[in-house]
Amino acid sequence: MRAPILIGALLTAAIGTLLSAQAPTPSIQPVTFSKDIQPVLDSTCLSCHGDAAQLSKLDLRTRDSAIRGGTHGPAIVPGNADQSPLYRRVAGLEMPAMPMQAAPLSAEQVRAIKAWIDQGAYWDAAPSETAGPTNGTAGPKGPALRTDQSAALALAVRTLS
Repeated sequence: MRAPILIGALLTAAIGTLLSAQAPTPSIQPVTFSKDIQPVLDSTCLSCHGDAAQLSKLDLRTRDSAIRGGTHGPAIVPGNADQSPLYRRVAGLEMPAMPMQAAPLSAEQVRAIKAWIDQGAYWDAAPSETAGPTNGTAGPKGPALRTDQSAALALAVRTLS
């Protein structure tokens, strides 16, 4: 009488072990704007949503303008590609599909855009913008601090701490 119960318990444990021993899911590689997304926007989007033209009042040159969107609302919802019209349109899930006047994006490009948006749609600086001037002139993120200003700021922070 105990044998069927014991066999059932062993089978349940064995099935549970097999199910939990599935292959681990591959980790999602982070997508960077400057390396993975900017080239796609430059080649397929900015001719209609950039400096020369902003169809539907959509400007995709900056993160803020993409989030703000255009006539039809935000283009991206950081952290949620499925709710982001930019992803939905390049994936062909929402009409009109984009890019409108060019070949569709490759599956790899669409996956990169989806991952980038799901990861927060961060716009890192382009490689040429990462090295700012050090002589006190304005850099890509505002005026640079001179060495004497940096030292004074560090001293003030230590004094206040």
